[in-house]
Amino acid sequence: MAKSIEYSESIPEQTSKHLVVRGHGVYFCFDVDQSTPVKEHTDFLDSTLVPFIIRAVKRLGPGTYNLIMHGSASATGQSTHNFDLGSRRATNIFNEIDKRFDQKKKTDSSLSIFQLEPMIIDHGDEESEKDPLLSGARKKGPKQVEHVQAIYRSAIYFTRAKQKKSSTFSIREIYFFKFKKIEEPLPQVLKQISDFLDKPVPHFIFGQLKDRLLKPVKEAFGELSFLAGHMVSYLVPSTADYCFEIKDSLKEHALYRFNGIKNEDKYELLDLIGMITKIRGVSDALKSAAKKAGLAKKLFSISETISKVTDELVGHAYPILEKRFGREIANQIRDAFLTVREGARKLFTAISVPGSEFTPFRFHDGGSDHALAGLAGPARRIAVDAGYHSSVEIYFGGSASPRSTEWMAYAHIVTGFQIRNAFFAMGRADGSFILLKSGYLTDIAPGLYDPVTG
Repeated sequence: MAKSIEYSESIPEQTSKHLVVRGHGVYFCFDVDQSTPVKEHTDFLDSTLVPFIIRAVKRLGPGTYNLIMHGSASATGQSTHNFDLGSRRATNIFNEIDKRFDQKKKTDSSLSIFQLEPMIIDHGDEESEKDPLLSGARKKGPKQVEHVQAIYRSAIYFTRAKQKKSSTFSIREIYFFKFKKIEEPLPQVLKQISDFLDKPVPHFIFGQLKDRLLKPVKEAFGELSFLAGHMVSYLVPSTADYCFEIKDSLKEHALYRFNGIKNEDKYELLDLIGMITKIRGVSDALKSAAKKAGLAKKLFSISETISKVTDELVGHAYPILEKRFGREIANQIRDAFLTVREGARKLFTAISVPGSEFTPFRFHDGGSDHALAGLAGPARRIAVDAGYHSSVEIYFGGSASPRSTEWMAYAHIVTGFQIRNAFFAMGRADGSFILLKSGYLTDIAPGLYDPVTG
């Protein structure tokens, strides 16, 4: 038995000769006595309505779904003809949707478990006969009736169904560390590694690895002076984008970048990522030098020793990651680090790290019917560090109404991510939300990832 598509979503309003989107109704308008879809209809199906239907059925689960299409006609002509016209309009729009849905199945195998069936509700001229403007228009003739009743010459689909969404939404902060390429002399990079491992915290965690990591290279320097002039190339994380991932109770997701903060914070994780890429760069430099010098066996042996030490470096860091982010996220970050250590073959520009767990929040109006892709605009981020714990207050979505000074939405996010090494610090930034992506159904996973944050 076919099921209803009981799913709601707002679609931006628009008005043109052949298409009207108003509230939750999509009106595919036709010329007088016509029922063949026009280009504006099919363009909207491709860009908006068919993707909406795909998102809906994927959330609701496998099965056959009734696609309810309403058909109507203006109040000119014979009523029997108007009912036939309304039915043809609704049926033709359904056929266009169904054709595109079947085409999507050819490239998305996950859609094979879904079917669409038409449920045509034909209103003919019943609704247009109730139009309060009809009486006055009829006095001026059929052309005036058609002029005022263009909206009734349509097939209609409603994107609002029985309400299933909760009024509680979730938000979390994600940091996207952005990389740049550095090239420096080998001795300079070795000194940076040595200095890093001499710092109190790294020394406590990784100190026992220092001799094993640097001693073989120093010995090679003593025998092969030409190594001092060899350059090391590596990727280093330079800045971080503050991003916010939002989802509703039906798993609709949207990702925004907060634009308006100049990132000058020092993250412990930046140092660790940078150190792993530097060590990988040293290993690659030794392999390159070995090929030129004809001393492959010795230098390759040193290079392999360094690679093994980087594995241990990540291994020692793992308990810290697990304590801060949890086991699942720690595993994914560790895998990303090892990918960097192995030398990623494809170019990447960012690594994602969650700054917090998902935190529940509500919109100012307390409602559940909000389009997550429609929150781009003014935003405010306030970060507070106290007692080595951090929290972020984020205001977003712009004003709740044209006459209100309240924000559309607000959330208070507590994070274990230690941003500043201070007992108390506070910073406020006014900026805006920029939509990066929307309409996806699963949480963004930590790791090598480029969300196109430019």
